Amino acid sequence: MKSSILCRCLAAGLVLACGSGMQADDFDRFCVVAGGDTYEWPVGELRKITFTFDGKMNVESNVGKQIFDCFTLDKLYFSAQGSGIAAPDCSGERIRLLAPATVVFPQTPAGGRACIYRPDGTLVRVVDVPSSGGQVSLDGLSGGIYVIRYVGQTLKFIRP
Repeated sequence: MKSSILCRCLAAGLVLACGSGMQADDFDRFCVVAGGDTYEWPVGELRKITFTFDGKMNVESNVGKQIFDCFTLDKLYFSAQGSGIAAPDCSGERIRLLAPATVVFPQTPAGGRACIYRPDGTLVRVVDVPSSGGQVSLDGLSGGIYVIRYVGQTLKFIRP
């Protein structure tokens, strides 16, 4: 019974994380920490991740299937594997803080969804940004540190 509830919570968390702006395009690896060991798969090789009613999580990829007991799961996350080389941004089209309570979003071909998070990963606000970009007020956010994710860009800022 407990494993079924745990698996449902993990599945809901994974769905919420993916639906709250996390896209596979932004990350190259899916990671599972279970029983103190870390397992990783390239996102492009994943075929299916399922949670079963008997308390198991199945990860199917191009190379096979791995089964985990939900009781042993410590963490599920996506990660980017950086090259260690930072390329300069010459485009000038970045998210930027205009004032303590205003963010400016760049123009994009299709617009997008900006997600504002607390440092602990809690989604605070979702803003649909038109393709023309523009300014968005941050009024209503309490003081603290926040992170905005928008079309593969990240802006970290402090709201006084």
